[in-house]
Amino acid sequence: MNLGDLKDDAEILLGKTNVQDKAVNDLFKLLDEHNVHFDVAGHSLGTEFIMNGLQKDEYVDKIMLFNPASSGLQDSKLLNERANNPKYSYFINGSDVVSHGIYQQMSNEKIKESVISV
Repeated sequence: MNLGDLKDDAEILLGKTNVQDKAVNDLFKLLDEHNVHFDVAGHSLGTEFIMNGLQKDEYVDKIMLFNPASSGLQDSKLLNERANNPKYSYFINGSDVVSHGIYQQMSNEKIKESVISV
């Protein structure tokens, strides 16, 4: 964790939806250029980098997001699209405040397959 991560977390909390990481974007671009099939997983802030960094997902076999970063101040339409995207496999603790914004937009079906009871 560094100051940049704290800044990114604060921006998400305040409703920003396009928080990105150059290294993640560059990696996805490189993999796409070489037609490499891959799985990707991220936790918390990393999930935002993944969702915003994947320009195309034709070579991505699995997208696994653990306790995705979100906020109730983010655009609810975008949260709904992300929450119910069939390409995303979520692993969410239903009581985690970091994931609360996206959790609130999930369909009952998506919750049944994604939420981990603690």
